[in-house]
Amino acid sequence: MLGLTELYFDLAKRGYFLRGGIDYGLFIDEDTIAIGKPLAVAYELESKVAVYPRIALSQHIIDQFRAYNQSGEKEYDYPFADALINSTPGEESIKHLNIFLQVFQSDYEDDRRQFFSAYRNVITHHLTVNAGNQRVYQKYRWLADQFNAFVDEFVDRLAYLDADFNPESSDGFLDFVQQQKVTYGN
Repeated sequence: MLGLTELYFDLAKRGYFLRGGIDYGLFIDEDTIAIGKPLAVAYELESKVAVYPRIALSQHIIDQFRAYNQSGEKEYDYPFADALINSTPGEESIKHLNIFLQVFQSDYEDDRRQFFSAYRNVITHHLTVNAGNQRVYQKYRWLADQFNAFVDEFVDRLAYLDADFNPESSDGFLDFVQQQKVTYGN
C-alpha cells in the first residue's frame, strides 16, 4: 500500500491524480488473461466509488491490514497504521487509502517540507485552472479538504508518533506545515 502512496505522489507532482480501487483475493493471472472476483470488485470500486482522486479500498483488503497472526500480534506492523485507511465525513462506509502518509517515507525535514509544498502547489494549481468547471473543481476541492485534514492531523498527532521527529529542533517545521493548507473560494 505504501508503494501506492509513492506512485500517487510521483504522479501528483506532475499534475496527475490517481483514482482507483483495490481488493484482495485469489485470481487467475496468466500472460494473456487476468480474471477473478478481486479484479471485478476493484473495477466496481474504481468506476462507482472512487469518484474523487482517491484509491478506494474493499473490506477484504482492509481486513488484511487488520489481520492478526496466531500469537495475537498484528501481521502488518506500521507505526501509522491507524491513519492508513481514511473515510470522508458523510461517506464513512467508503474507505480509501491515505495517500499523504508518503511523507513518512523520508526522514529528512527538507524532503518533508518539499512534500507538503508540492501537494499544496499542485492542488492549488488545479483548483485555479478548473474554477470554471464545477464538476472537476469539486473533485479538487475534495482533495484539498483531505490534504488540509491531513495537515491538521500531522501537526496535532502524527508528527509526534514519528521516532525521527524532535519538536525542540524542528526549526518552525510544524508552523511551516500548518501554513501549507490549501485555501480556496466558494
